[in-house]
Amino acid sequence: MFQQEVTFLEHIVNKDGIKPNPENVSEILEWSIPCNVTEVRQILVMASYYWKFVKDFSAIARPLIQLTKKDRNEECDIACTKLKRCLTGPERVISYASRTMNKAETNCYVTDKEC
Repeated sequence: MFQQEVTFLEHIVNKDGIKPNPENVSEILEWSIPCNVTEVRQILVMASYYWKFVKDFSAIARPLIQLTKKDRNEECDIACTKLKRCLTGPERVISYASRTMNKAETNCYVTDKEC
């Protein structure tokens, strides 16, 4: 009578909680390491949709965000691989809160950043 699992806004909702849609996860697994800024932005857009499922998303994605401003390096390749692993892993979490500070916020004192 009742459905055990429902797809809603590209998420799967069931008795265990919310998880990313497996169809989108398979697309994430097929990502290659980005070669230019456009590819980096495409990966960040897709990954950002599921940021709630990745603990410390902003810290993991920081090298990729930096990559939109400069050349690719090994740190960016590692970040891309780690982000793929986090997005496709078995961990079931309702939501994490995470964001990257903007330039003005990074210049604040540590005590001001805690609020």
